[in-house]
Amino acid sequence: MQYQNPSRAEELCYQYIYTSRDGFGKDGKIGDVFDGECYFNLLKMRYFQDAHDVALTGSIDGYQIFHQKTEDCWIVLFFY
Repeated sequence: MQYQNPSRAEELCYQYIYTSRDGFGKDGKIGDVFDGECYFNLLKMRYFQDAHDVALTGSIDGYQIFHQKTEDCWIVLFFY
């Protein structure tokens, strides 16, 4: 549904547009997280080949996000 809105579709494809530019990975410029070594390694493993691919990330640092402070938050990431 979000891809039906042209401006939102462009935002969602930002990563693909950014990494498809001429000189990406060869110009030595750091302008975004996609210029980092970790992302290059993911590209080498053939992740993010399609403009519609999405990745989620999370950080678990022991911070209780619930008021009861009895629950832990676990985040599981899946890449395909």
